[in-house]
Amino acid sequence: MGPFFSIIIPVYNGEQCIGQCLDSIYAQGLLEDDFEVICVNDASTDNTSKVILEYGLSHKNLRLITHEKNRRQGAARNTGLRAAAGEYILYIDADDAFISDALPQLKEELEKNRGIDILRFNHVIVKNGEVKECRTLSDSQEIMSGRDFIKRNSIPWVPWLCSYRRRFLIENNLSFVEDVLFEDADYVMNCLCQAGKMKYYSHLVIKHVLGIIQTTNIKNNEGKIKDVFKLLSRVKSLVINEEKIDKDSARVIMGHYAYMYKRNILRYWWRLPYKDRKELLIQNKPMLPYQDRLIAFIGAYPMLFLWLSVIAKPFLPSMRLIYLKVKGRT
Repeated sequence: MGPFFSIIIPVYNGEQCIGQCLDSIYAQGLLEDDFEVICVNDASTDNTSKVILEYGLSHKNLRLITHEKNRRQGAARNTGLRAAAGEYILYIDADDAFISDALPQLKEELEKNRGIDILRFNHVIVKNGEVKECRTLSDSQEIMSGRDFIKRNSIPWVPWLCSYRRRFLIENNLSFVEDVLFEDADYVMNCLCQAGKMKYYSHLVIKHVLGIIQTTNIKNNEGKIKDVFKLLSRVKSLVINEEKIDKDSARVIMGHYAYMYKRNILRYWWRLPYKDRKELLIQNKPMLPYQDRLIAFIGAYPMLFLWLSVIAKPFLPSMRLIYLKVKGRT
Protein backbone atom coordinates (compact mmCIF):
# COMPACT_ATOMS: atom_id res chain seq x y z
CA MET A 1 0.00 0.00 0.00
CA GLY A 2 1.39 3.38 -1.02
CA PRO A 3 1.61 6.60 0.97
CA PHE A 4 -1.42 8.77 1.62
CA PHE A 5 0.15 11.97 0.22
CA SER A 6 2.56 12.54 -2.64
CA ILE A 7 3.94 16.06 -2.19
CA ILE A 8 5.38 17.35 -5.47
CA ILE A 9 7.80 20.29 -5.41
CA PRO A 10 9.04 21.79 -8.71
CA VAL A 11 12.22 23.71 -8.01
CA TYR A 12 14.56 25.85 -10.08
CA ASN A 13 17.49 27.61 -8.43
CA GLY A 14 15.88 27.23 -5.05
CA GLU A 15 18.86 26.50 -2.81
CA GLN A 16 17.98 29.40 -0.51
CA CYS A 17 14.35 28.38 0.11
CA ILE A 18 13.89 24.65 -0.51
CA GLY A 19 15.18 23.77 2.96
CA GLN A 20 12.47 25.85 4.66
CA CYS A 21 9.82 24.27 2.47
CA LEU A 22 11.03 20.76 3.39
CA ASP A 23 11.25 21.72 7.06
CA SER A 24 7.58 22.71 6.99
CA ILE A 25 6.67 19.27 5.61
CA TYR A 26 8.69 17.17 8.04
CA ALA A 27 7.53 19.23 11.02
CA GLN A 28 3.87 18.31 10.37
CA GLY A 29 3.96 15.28 12.64
CA LEU A 30 2.93 12.76 9.98
CA LEU A 31 4.58 9.36 9.94
CA GLU A 32 7.02 9.19 7.05
CA ASP A 33 5.17 6.14 5.73
CA ASP A 34 2.12 8.37 5.29
CA PHE A 35 3.71 10.60 2.66
CA GLU A 36 6.41 10.92 0.06
CA VAL A 37 8.17 14.06 -1.13
CA ILE A 38 9.17 14.32 -4.78
CA CYS A 39 11.45 17.23 -5.62
CA VAL A 40 11.84 17.84 -9.36
CA ASN A 41 14.95 19.90 -10.04
CA ASP A 42 14.27 21.69 -13.32
CA ALA A 43 17.90 22.00 -14.46
CA SER A 44 18.96 24.41 -11.70
CA THR A 45 22.31 26.15 -12.06
CA ASP A 46 22.89 26.60 -8.31
CA ASN A 47 23.28 24.10 -5.45
CA THR A 48 19.62 23.04 -5.34
CA SER A 49 20.41 19.37 -5.93
CA LYS A 50 23.08 19.32 -3.24
CA VAL A 51 20.74 20.84 -0.65
CA ILE A 52 17.99 18.30 -1.43
CA LEU A 53 20.35 15.32 -1.46
CA GLU A 54 21.81 16.30 1.91
CA TYR A 55 18.29 16.71 3.32
CA GLY A 56 17.37 13.30 1.95
CA LEU A 57 20.10 11.58 3.95
CA SER A 58 17.81 11.82 6.97
CA HIS A 59 14.53 11.04 5.19
CA LYS A 60 14.02 7.87 3.18
CA ASN A 61 10.73 9.13 1.70
CA LEU A 62 12.37 12.10 -0.09
CA ARG A 63 13.20 11.64 -3.77
CA LEU A 64 15.03 13.90 -6.18
CA ILE A 65 14.37 13.82 -9.93
CA THR A 66 16.46 16.06 -12.18
CA HIS A 67 15.61 17.46 -15.60
CA GLU A 68 18.62 17.78 -17.86
CA LYS A 69 16.96 20.75 -19.60
CA ASN A 70 14.81 23.48 -18.08
CA ARG A 71 11.18 22.72 -18.99
CA ARG A 72 9.27 25.01 -16.59
CA GLN A 73 7.05 24.26 -13.62
CA GLY A 74 4.35 22.50 -15.59
CA ALA A 75 6.74 19.86 -16.90
CA ALA A 76 8.28 19.45 -13.44
CA ARG A 77 4.87 18.81 -11.91
CA ASN A 78 4.04 16.34 -14.68
CA THR A 79 7.28 14.49 -13.97
CA GLY A 80 6.45 14.39 -10.27
CA LEU A 81 2.95 13.06 -10.92
CA ARG A 82 4.27 10.25 -13.12
CA ALA A 83 6.60 9.19 -10.32
CA ALA A 84 4.03 9.53 -7.53
CA ALA A 85 2.49 6.60 -5.66
CA GLY A 86 0.31 8.44 -3.12
CA GLU A 87 -3.45 8.36 -2.92
CA TYR A 88 -3.62 12.17 -2.96
CA ILE A 89 -1.42 14.70 -4.73
CA LEU A 90 -0.30 17.98 -3.19
CA TYR A 91 1.63 20.57 -5.18
CA ILE A 92 3.74 23.15 -3.39
CA ASP A 93 6.28 25.64 -4.73
CA ALA A 94 9.81 25.62 -3.36
CA ASP A 95 9.49 29.09 -1.83
CA ASP A 96 6.22 28.29 -0.04
CA ALA A 97 5.50 26.25 3.09
CA PHE A 98 2.80 24.27 4.83
CA ILE A 99 1.20 25.84 7.89
CA SER A 100 1.90 24.02 11.15
CA ASP A 101 -0.28 20.93 11.73
CA ALA A 102 -2.15 21.50 8.46
CA LEU A 103 -1.41 18.13 6.86
CA PRO A 104 -2.69 15.87 9.67
CA GLN A 105 -5.96 17.84 9.63
CA LEU A 106 -6.09 17.67 5.84
CA LYS A 107 -5.52 13.92 5.98
CA GLU A 108 -8.36 13.55 8.47
CA GLU A 109 -10.70 15.56 6.24
CA LEU A 110 -9.84 13.46 3.19
CA GLU A 111 -10.32 10.22 5.12
CA LYS A 112 -13.82 11.41 6.07
CA ASN A 113 -14.54 12.05 2.39
CA ARG A 114 -12.92 9.05 0.69
CA GLY A 115 -13.19 9.08 -3.08
CA ILE A 116 -13.41 12.85 -3.39
CA ASP A 117 -11.56 14.03 -6.50
CA ILE A 118 -10.54 17.54 -5.38
CA LEU A 119 -10.45 19.23 -1.99
CA ARG A 120 -9.95 23.00 -2.09
CA PHE A 121 -8.50 24.75 0.98
CA ASN A 122 -7.28 28.18 2.16
CA HIS A 123 -3.91 29.90 2.43
CA VAL A 124 -2.05 32.87 3.82
CA ILE A 125 0.06 35.30 1.81
CA VAL A 126 3.33 36.55 3.24
CA LYS A 127 4.77 39.74 1.70
CA ASN A 128 7.57 41.77 3.26
CA GLY A 129 6.99 39.96 6.53
CA GLU A 130 3.28 40.79 6.66
CA VAL A 131 0.79 37.91 6.78
CA LYS A 132 -2.64 38.10 5.16
CA GLU A 133 -5.18 35.30 5.55
CA CYS A 134 -7.05 34.38 2.37
CA ARG A 135 -10.30 32.63 3.26
CA THR A 136 -13.50 32.13 1.30
CA LEU A 137 -15.88 32.02 4.24
CA SER A 138 -19.05 32.39 2.16
CA ASP A 139 -18.37 29.28 0.07
CA SER A 140 -20.47 26.15 0.49
CA GLN A 141 -18.76 23.17 2.14
CA GLU A 142 -21.08 20.63 0.55
CA ILE A 143 -19.72 17.91 -1.73
CA MET A 144 -20.60 18.79 -5.32
CA SER A 145 -19.36 18.27 -8.85
CA GLY A 146 -16.52 20.42 -10.10
CA ARG A 147 -18.85 22.20 -12.50
CA ASP A 148 -21.24 23.05 -9.66
CA PHE A 149 -18.23 24.26 -7.67
CA ILE A 150 -17.37 26.64 -10.51
CA LYS A 151 -20.90 28.02 -10.43
CA ARG A 152 -21.30 28.24 -6.64
CA ASN A 153 -17.88 28.74 -5.05
CA SER A 154 -14.63 30.66 -5.40
CA ILE A 155 -12.41 29.18 -8.10
CA PRO A 156 -8.87 28.17 -7.06
CA TRP A 157 -6.71 29.48 -9.91
CA VAL A 158 -3.47 27.89 -8.69
CA PRO A 159 -2.84 24.13 -8.28
CA TRP A 160 -1.36 24.40 -4.79
CA LEU A 161 -4.75 25.42 -3.36
CA CYS A 162 -6.11 21.88 -3.74
CA SER A 163 -5.39 18.24 -3.06
CA TYR A 164 -6.16 15.88 -5.94
CA ARG A 165 -6.94 12.18 -5.98
CA ARG A 166 -4.09 10.72 -8.01
CA ARG A 167 -6.20 8.16 -9.87
CA PHE A 168 -8.60 10.94 -10.88
CA LEU A 169 -5.76 12.90 -12.49
CA ILE A 170 -4.36 9.86 -14.28
CA GLU A 171 -7.69 8.46 -15.49
CA ASN A 172 -8.67 11.84 -16.96
CA ASN A 173 -5.21 12.46 -18.46
CA LEU A 174 -4.94 15.78 -16.62
CA SER A 175 -1.52 17.34 -17.05
CA PHE A 176 0.10 20.76 -17.25
CA VAL A 177 1.10 22.47 -20.48
CA GLU A 178 4.88 22.33 -20.64
CA ASP A 179 7.62 24.82 -21.60
CA VAL A 180 5.48 27.89 -20.82
CA LEU A 181 4.89 30.17 -17.87
CA PHE A 182 1.36 30.68 -16.52
CA GLU A 183 0.38 27.03 -16.86
CA ASP A 184 -1.70 27.04 -13.67
CA ALA A 185 -5.12 28.51 -14.43
CA ASP A 186 -6.16 26.30 -17.34
CA TYR A 187 -4.89 23.19 -15.53
CA VAL A 188 -7.06 23.92 -12.51
CA MET A 189 -10.09 24.73 -14.67
CA ASN A 190 -9.69 21.48 -16.62
CA CYS A 191 -9.48 19.58 -13.34
CA LEU A 192 -12.63 21.21 -11.97
CA CYS A 193 -14.58 20.52 -15.15
CA GLN A 194 -13.70 16.83 -14.89
CA ALA A 195 -14.22 16.40 -11.14
CA GLY A 196 -17.20 14.27 -10.12
CA LYS A 197 -16.84 15.11 -6.41
CA MET A 198 -15.28 18.29 -5.05
CA LYS A 199 -15.41 20.00 -1.68
CA TYR A 200 -14.28 23.20 0.01
CA TYR A 201 -12.33 22.75 3.25
CA SER A 202 -12.19 26.00 5.24
CA HIS A 203 -8.81 25.42 6.95
CA LEU A 204 -5.55 27.22 6.21
CA VAL A 205 -3.01 24.87 4.65
CA ILE A 206 -0.46 26.78 2.55
CA LYS A 207 1.77 29.74 3.34
CA HIS A 208 2.41 31.47 0.01
CA VAL A 209 5.50 33.67 0.15
CA LEU A 210 5.85 36.52 -2.35
CA GLY A 211 9.12 37.95 -3.53
CA ILE A 212 11.70 35.14 -3.26
CA ILE A 213 11.83 33.38 -6.64
CA GLN A 214 8.64 34.66 -8.28
CA THR A 215 8.38 33.92 -12.00
CA THR A 216 5.06 35.66 -12.58
CA ASN A 217 6.31 39.26 -12.36
CA ILE A 218 5.73 40.24 -15.99
CA LYS A 219 6.74 43.92 -16.33
CA ASN A 220 8.14 44.37 -19.87
CA ASN A 221 9.29 40.77 -20.41
CA GLU A 222 8.17 39.96 -23.96
CA GLY A 223 8.29 36.19 -23.45
CA LYS A 224 6.12 36.37 -20.35
CA ILE A 225 3.60 38.67 -22.04
CA LYS A 226 3.29 36.20 -24.93
CA ASP A 227 2.84 33.32 -22.48
CA VAL A 228 0.01 35.25 -20.79
CA PHE A 229 -1.82 35.39 -24.12
CA LYS A 230 -1.13 31.70 -24.74
CA LEU A 231 -2.91 31.06 -21.44
CA LEU A 232 -5.84 33.20 -22.61
CA SER A 233 -6.04 31.14 -25.79
CA ARG A 234 -6.19 27.91 -23.79
CA VAL A 235 -8.90 29.27 -21.49
CA LYS A 236 -10.85 30.43 -24.56
CA SER A 237 -10.71 26.88 -25.97
CA LEU A 238 -11.88 25.56 -22.62
CA VAL A 239 -14.89 27.90 -22.67
CA ILE A 240 -15.81 26.78 -26.20
CA ASN A 241 -15.66 23.11 -25.20
CA GLU A 242 -17.50 23.69 -21.94
CA GLU A 243 -20.39 25.45 -23.70
CA LYS A 244 -21.27 22.10 -25.30
CA ILE A 245 -21.60 20.47 -21.87
CA ASP A 246 -22.68 23.05 -19.29
CA LYS A 247 -23.52 26.56 -20.45
CA ASP A 248 -23.72 27.95 -16.91
CA SER A 249 -20.21 26.86 -15.93
CA ALA A 250 -18.96 28.06 -19.32
CA ARG A 251 -20.51 31.47 -18.60
CA VAL A 252 -18.64 31.73 -15.29
CA ILE A 253 -15.33 30.80 -16.92
CA MET A 254 -16.08 33.25 -19.72
CA GLY A 255 -16.44 36.06 -17.19
CA HIS A 256 -13.00 35.33 -15.79
CA TYR A 257 -11.56 34.99 -19.31
CA ALA A 258 -12.92 38.41 -20.32
CA TYR A 259 -11.55 40.00 -17.14
CA MET A 260 -8.10 38.52 -17.79
CA TYR A 261 -8.17 39.53 -21.46
CA LYS A 262 -8.96 43.17 -20.73
CA ARG A 263 -6.47 43.29 -17.86
CA ASN A 264 -3.67 41.92 -20.04
CA ILE A 265 -4.45 44.32 -22.90
CA LEU A 266 -4.37 47.29 -20.54
CA ARG A 267 -1.34 46.23 -18.52
CA TYR A 268 0.99 44.35 -20.85
CA TRP A 269 0.05 44.05 -24.53
CA TRP A 270 0.79 47.66 -25.45
CA ARG A 271 4.39 47.30 -24.16
CA LEU A 272 5.31 44.93 -27.01
CA PRO A 273 6.79 45.93 -30.39
CA TYR A 274 4.25 46.60 -33.15
CA LYS A 275 4.84 43.27 -34.91
CA ASP A 276 4.20 41.28 -31.73
CA ARG A 277 1.13 43.35 -30.81
CA LYS A 278 -0.33 42.69 -34.24
CA GLU A 279 0.37 38.96 -34.08
CA LEU A 280 -1.15 38.57 -30.61
CA LEU A 281 -4.20 40.64 -31.50
CA ILE A 282 -4.94 38.55 -34.59
CA GLN A 283 -4.26 35.21 -32.90
CA ASN A 284 -6.09 36.08 -29.68
CA LYS A 285 -9.19 38.02 -30.66
CA PRO A 286 -11.57 38.07 -27.68
CA MET A 287 -14.68 35.93 -27.57
CA LEU A 288 -17.81 37.79 -28.63
CA PRO A 289 -20.48 38.86 -27.96
CA TYR A 290 -19.46 40.56 -24.73
CA GLN A 291 -20.94 43.58 -23.02
CA ASP A 292 -17.65 45.35 -22.19
CA ARG A 293 -17.15 48.09 -24.77
CA LEU A 294 -13.37 47.77 -25.01
CA ILE A 295 -13.47 44.00 -25.49
CA ALA A 296 -16.31 44.29 -28.02
CA PHE A 297 -14.38 46.96 -29.97
CA ILE A 298 -11.18 44.89 -30.05
CA GLY A 299 -13.10 41.83 -31.22
CA ALA A 300 -14.92 43.70 -33.97
CA TYR A 301 -12.08 45.98 -35.15
CA PRO A 302 -8.71 44.45 -34.15
CA MET A 303 -6.65 46.26 -36.80
CA LEU A 304 -8.25 49.62 -36.03
CA PHE A 305 -7.52 49.08 -32.35
CA LEU A 306 -3.91 48.21 -33.28
CA TRP A 307 -3.47 51.42 -35.29
CA LEU A 308 -5.03 53.47 -32.52
CA SER A 309 -2.58 51.89 -30.09
CA VAL A 310 0.32 53.11 -32.24
CA ILE A 311 -0.95 56.68 -31.97
CA ALA A 312 -1.83 56.40 -28.31
CA LYS A 313 1.13 54.33 -27.08
CA PRO A 314 3.17 57.28 -25.74
CA PHE A 315 0.15 58.30 -23.64
CA LEU A 316 -1.02 54.82 -22.56
CA PRO A 317 0.75 54.67 -19.17
CA SER A 318 -0.98 57.87 -18.07
CA MET A 319 -4.30 56.81 -19.61
CA ARG A 320 -4.16 53.50 -17.78
CA LEU A 321 -3.57 55.23 -14.45
CA ILE A 322 -6.55 57.51 -15.06
CA TYR A 323 -8.69 54.52 -16.05
CA LEU A 324 -7.78 52.64 -12.87
CA LYS A 325 -8.51 55.67 -10.70
CA VAL A 326 -11.91 56.20 -12.31
CA LYS A 327 -12.71 52.49 -12.00
CA GLY A 328 -11.73 52.59 -8.34
CA ARG A 329 -14.35 55.25 -7.66
CA THR A 330 -17.21 53.34 -9.28
